[in-house]
Amino acid sequence: MTINITEVRNVKSINKENTHLDLEINHPQHGWIPYSLSPLDTDTVIDNINLLKLIGKDFKKYVAPKKSSLDKNAADSNRMKRDNLLSATDWRFRSDMKPSKEWKDYCVDLRNITAHSNWPNLKKTDWPISPDNR
Repeated sequence: MTINITEVRNVKSINKENTHLDLEINHPQHGWIPYSLSPLDTDTVIDNINLLKLIGKDFKKYVAPKKSSLDKNAADSNRMKRDNLLSATDWRFRSDMKPSKEWKDYCVDLRNITAHSNWPNLKKTDWPISPDNR
C-alpha cells in the first residue's frame, strides 16, 4: 500500500544539487513527522513522485555551511575524542599505579592536540598513538 501525502512544510535542500530534501509530511496516521526525500530511496510506502510534484520548487535552496562553522564542529568533535581518549587512561594514574613515561607522554600529547598545525581539521595520522598500539 502506498501512502499519498497531501501536505508538506519546512522543505529545505540538503545538497547543492537540490536533489535531497528534508521536510515534514502530514502523515494520515501519525500527523506531522520529519521526512527525508532522496532519489536513492527505494522504499515505496510514501509516494515520492507525487510528493515531489506537491513540493515543486517551493523549498529553501541549499546553503553551504561557512568554514568557521565547519571548523567549530571539527574542533568540538576533536575535543570530545581527546577527552574520551584521556578518560580511557585515568586508571593508569591511580595512586596505587605507576604510569610509564610513554603513557605520561601520550597524555601530554593528547592535551596538546589543539596546538597541532592541522587543528581543528586533524587527520587520523595527526593523533598520538597510545603505547598499547605502538
